Amino acid sequence: IKYEVLSEEFSADQDAGKVIKQDPKYSANYKVLENSTVKITVSKGVELTNVPKVTREKKDTAITMLENAGLKYEIVEENNDKIEAGIVIKQEPEQDKEVAKDSVVKIYVSIGTGLEKISVPYVIGKTQDVATKELTDSKLKVEIAYEEDKTRNEGIVLKQSLEVGEVVEEGSTIVLTINKIAEIKK
Repeated sequence: IKYEVLSEEFSADQDAGKVIKQDPKYSANYKVLENSTVKITVSKGVELTNVPKVTREKKDTAITMLENAGLKYEIVEENNDKIEAGIVIKQEPEQDKEVAKDSVVKIYVSIGTGLEKISVPYVIGKTQDVATKELTDSKLKVEIAYEEDKTRNEGIVLKQSLEVGEVVEEGSTIVLTINKIAEIKK
């Protein structure tokens, strides 16, 4: 029997040099004529690729780079107050490591601080209690300062330290300036 190598293909299942296909196909008790040719396909082993550097890339760019390298990906979201949301913080395996095609690269993507963004409400003219409740319900911390304005009612918010509509992270502190009229001593 003679054999003819038709092609070589990458195979995740067979080591390099092993036959992965033949024609005619093998079956039990199948006989071939003497001097006939069996055509074979030989394994080149596992196809390898280098892991690209995707740290510091935008998530979508990183995914495209991995797919272009023949790799799959898994995304892990992490809080990070130093790297903006949507940017890859780290990767496993590291860049330039040679891995089998279709391997999974784990990419860790920043979701920012993970804190909710709050739009600062308008509380000027409200009483201290009403304004404080509204702000704490919005997940803001409240500090109080006092000032005197005889043209306004006692206990009313005169100023707020954060601009109305300003977007801040939950837990941010806003200072309310409350009207406190000094008592006149007789």
